[in-house]
Amino acid sequence: MVVGSAPTLRSLTAVPEDNNLTTPVSIKLNAVGAEDLDGQVIEYKWWYYKADTPATPDNRLGLQISTTPTATLTIGTIGLENEKPKYKFGVEITDNDNLRVSTDSQNEDNRLNIVSPLV
Repeated sequence: MVVGSAPTLRSLTAVPEDNNLTTPVSIKLNAVGAEDLDGQVIEYKWWYYKADTPATPDNRLGLQISTTPTATLTIGTIGLENEKPKYKFGVEITDNDNLRVSTDSQNEDNRLNIVSPLV
């Protein structure tokens, strides 16, 4: 056991619920490998933001909080209905020592783009 260590996250997956990627669309998110070596993960904060904006807290959209490593976010219509903008997703996990790790604090390559499922 490593006392006082922050939680870890291996990856974040984002999968559309169906093949139609026009807004509004529901996305299933999974914090793969989320764990805390010296305790437990107690909270997950999920969000999305437009891919052409910086990954800052001010640009977060659709913030949702859960106690499980999965969530479903619905991306509403921002602008025109049936628009196909690109979004990125983020998660912040908090452990029982109130230590946090966020995809926004990692390298930009770790943030995921929504991709259309193979047809």
